[in-house]
Amino acid sequence: PYMERALAGERVQHEREVTLADGRTIYAQMNYVPDKDEHGHTHGYVALVHDMTDRHRVELELQTERRRLHDILMNAPAAISLRSGPDGVFTFANANFVRLAGDVELLGKTTREVWPEQTADRLMELMARVYRTGEPAIGTEIPARFRRPDGGSDEVFINVTYQPLFDAEG
Repeated sequence: PYMERALAGERVQHEREVTLADGRTIYAQMNYVPDKDEHGHTHGYVALVHDMTDRHRVELELQTERRRLHDILMNAPAAISLRSGPDGVFTFANANFVRLAGDVELLGKTTREVWPEQTADRLMELMARVYRTGEPAIGTEIPARFRRPDGGSDEVFINVTYQPLFDAEG
């Protein structure tokens, strides 16, 4: 179907595994570019084939490592969450963290939406320090109030570490 589409005048690109004459399998990116005359009539196409095997292998390895890291974080014996932006929007929370937060949906919510005001204020101070300095912030035995599923709350003391996460530009 790709060649027929190119002969109909459409530029087509796709990637797939290709078995070579010697029996090796590569992952290839193929581009079919219509060859048109000055009136726009298609007379054929130019096929550009790029061996993308190394890139594809690295992408698969990266997906495997991401799944592995996700599994490690989800099953860690600690409450772990990832947050984004100055409002501390939850982008990840493992089962222990969700349980600690009262078994509520966290993803996409801000720190202030999840925790009671006094607890959120303390946590936001630490996060603000991380944003301001780019350095980890550690809170030891912070009094915190957690909501229970029945609507009540419990006061506990928690140890918290906020570790900055940097993008590719730092």
